[in-house]
Amino acid sequence: MERKTIYLSLPITGHEKASREIAEKAQRYYEQRGFIVNNPHKIKDELIEILERIPLEAEIMAADLDYLSQSDAMILFPNWELSQGCNIEIAFANAYCIEIYLPGEQGKRCKFDSNIKNKLAGIVTDRWILRSIKDQEPVVGIN
Repeated sequence: MERKTIYLSLPITGHEKASREIAEKAQRYYEQRGFIVNNPHKIKDELIEILERIPLEAEIMAADLDYLSQSDAMILFPNWELSQGCNIEIAFANAYCIEIYLPGEQGKRCKFDSNIKNKLAGIVTDRWILRSIKDQEPVVGIN
């Protein structure tokens, strides 16, 4: 069975230390269950190493969206409503039919209404981006 890839979406700005701890715990949790995990903190760390400087917020978001585009699903953590980055990731996931789940909700999938999704749904032709993790063990959150 092919391993599924998930992206962790959580508020970071202003909460870097706590957010990093949550993301690392979530990464361990999901990796132990066989998932490949795209952690935004690790993505930023890699970007710093590549650029040899602190990246601009726009560069970080572009890298995050690149990793999200390669994911089968996104895990959306609490307080996402207050995060501009999380809201951008939600819009992107909706536009490209990437399923969004809440941690700790026994695989509860989120539905977001978006006009952008309806406009772009007919344009997306890549089959990999439409894959679902429905056949995979339900995505569950951290206890």
